[in-house]
Amino acid sequence: MLMVRFRKQHTHQGRLTLKTHLLTYAMVVTASSIGVSAAAAELTAPLPIVKPGLKVTYAEAPKKIKSLEQARELIDTIGQPADPVPAFDFRDTNDGDLVMTSSQPYNVAAELVGLIRIDEPGSYQFEVYSNDGAETKLGGQTIGFFDGVQGCEGNGVTKVEIPEAGWYELTTLYFQKGGTSCLMMKWGKDGQDLEWVPNDIFGHR
Repeated sequence: MLMVRFRKQHTHQGRLTLKTHLLTYAMVVTASSIGVSAAAAELTAPLPIVKPGLKVTYAEAPKKIKSLEQARELIDTIGQPADPVPAFDFRDTNDGDLVMTSSQPYNVAAELVGLIRIDEPGSYQFEVYSNDGAETKLGGQTIGFFDGVQGCEGNGVTKVEIPEAGWYELTTLYFQKGGTSCLMMKWGKDGQDLEWVPNDIFGHR
């Protein structure tokens, strides 16, 4: 099991640093000066608008994709943005079904970019399932990695320390070579059974 400890501030060499870009702001109310009958409320910047779903870019290749390096190159050269996907929930398909929301059943690279809402701080475990390859990062740190061809299988459990509730950056680079496809994720508090991640906790700016 891989453990990633997230910290809000840069630490000494050898410790991982979380780049959360948490989207939480405090509301500050100041009292009026003496002699003024009504108190004035001063607000900080309003909460940023988080739209539902994750941004997705597809690269539909004419030949088989066999690695994340190849997927990255395809996304960077021929990738086309599509409508956001509602969640990180693409169950194992039948051979010939379209990959995710792309228009192609085989040889698809995809990049998902957005946010995941975590409502409670603490120790969590994550496991990404993919068919075929995928690299998923939470707050800039890898929580799932497989660079090859496989059925719909888990890519290993990663333990993560979440310092506080809020929105955290989530990115995934994915590819499908042929046959069936899937891309899903489980999570749970440390010591509890892992469950499929809910569909209503994903967003993007």
